[in-house]
Amino acid sequence: MTSLLHSVFKSEPMEEFDNEENAYEPMEFFYYYYPASEAAVEQLVTNIIGEGNEARNAECSICLKTLGNAEVTEMPCNHEYHSICLRDWLSTRNTCPICRHVLPVD
Repeated sequence: MTSLLHSVFKSEPMEEFDNEENAYEPMEFFYYYYPASEAAVEQLVTNIIGEGNEARNAECSICLKTLGNAEVTEMPCNHEYHSICLRDWLSTRNTCPICRHVLPVD
């Protein structure tokens, strides 16, 4: 059987799609997400941001709202998010939403 990459780069017909029966079957990709460990989440630095900080005009990449006047949690990679947004995110995934920095899992 010809590999997918070989078929794409050498412009050869793919055996999987040679007949019409296989041509319309979707390709399946599986992504597995694991929640970050509770200990790792508890060790993250949390700050309360007040109105006086002009540097907090940045947005939370999870909810897309500004970080100003909120409780903010910083990942080890120095990306900051609303604490509630990041805790929800880390309850299903163990990576930073921006750079995919990995936190330990249980």
